Amino acid sequence: MKLEKLKTISLDGSKVKINASKYSALSFGHARELEKRLRAEVEDLCRLAEQAEGQVPVLDLDIPKELKRREERLMEIQKAKAEIEARAAERVAQEKTEYEACMAKREAQRQVGKKPRGKKPKPPAEGPLSTDQVNLTNSESRIMRVSGGNFEQACKCSHCCGCRRPDDCGLRIGADK
Repeated sequence: MKLEKLKTISLDGSKVKINASKYSALSFGHARELEKRLRAEVEDLCRLAEQAEGQVPVLDLDIPKELKRREERLMEIQKAKAEIEARAAERVAQEKTEYEACMAKREAQRQVGKKPRGKKPKPPAEGPLSTDQVNLTNSESRIMRVSGGNFEQACKCSHCCGCRRPDDCGLRIGADK
């Protein structure tokens, strides 16, 4: 295997606007509220179906169709919650390693006889926060701050330039923060 020497490499971490609505994002706290409300609606519809069995329908309501729609929505919410929980587990693992490194540094300072400066760091919160969210249109994208203080749905993109051949250069689009 032969290694090539490159003279200049530049990496770019740009934000690329994604064609996904920032209003279709679902936070973990709101997902829990929606799940409770939809489960209550499913119970109410089941009760209505039992009462209306064998009678002439008074309401202009297709109960099986409404039940199916709400159950599909519940499944979407459960998938979104599972994705948020997976992301939260990754975040907690990363924060935990950072916390342990900070505590080890503080302990090393104590061993030397120096008093650690600043506040003692707080351990990371376990599980998803109520503000953790996922976009239902494009789960790879995030709501990111852009110039001017606004927010838009975007992904971070890394591009490598300066390679000898154009096919060596790469463009990687991901949800890096």
